[in-house]
Amino acid sequence: MSSSQNKNFSLDLSFQDSANIINADNRSNDIPIETINYFIPSYCRVIHAISIDGRSIELDDSTVWKVTTDNPQEIKQYWNTGDIIKISKCNFPSWSGSRFFLINDSKNIYCYAELHLPPHTDHPNTNRIIDVNTYTNSVTLQNNQGFRTAWKVDPADHFQLRCWKVGHHVIVGVNAGNCSNWFSKYENILYNIETDYISKVNEM
Repeated sequence: MSSSQNKNFSLDLSFQDSANIINADNRSNDIPIETINYFIPSYCRVIHAISIDGRSIELDDSTVWKVTTDNPQEIKQYWNTGDIIKISKCNFPSWSGSRFFLINDSKNIYCYAELHLPPHTDHPNTNRIIDVNTYTNSVTLQNNQGFRTAWKVDPADHFQLRCWKVGHHVIVGVNAGNCSNWFSKYENILYNIETDYISKVNEM
């Protein structure tokens, strides 16, 4: 991980030190076999590992998520490696206690979570910005395998693009739940790790 990532991303050290946690020392930097076995959309991820206590989940882009759901036993019981995951933002984080929730598309269940570790800079599935166009309100991403996606940003989030730079790391998710469809016609989200902004987008 670059020094700029460390500077812009604050780790919850008390969580990192807890027993059985997935941390920077034991997470993977390879392409999980689960990713090879599935053809998944750009806004989906695959569970690569779950901690023994059910309190952290590593996805196939090497991100690690701290589970904030009250009963982590449900994660241990119902969630499995290889499950398809969609990352979504909570519109009312003061109610849920977290800014994100993970939708288990394979099981039709979800849990609230916070990003604990950002993706490895050199991980094959890590997305970076390669172009930002403030005139057309668009962003182009590319992962370390060379796969590109282009996104149209909600005009309401245009101000965020002034802070988005080529090279920033971005997580792709969905704009689902918490009555999101009532507020926006944009189906996806981009979470810029360096700026800590979440923008609503549609794939172009």
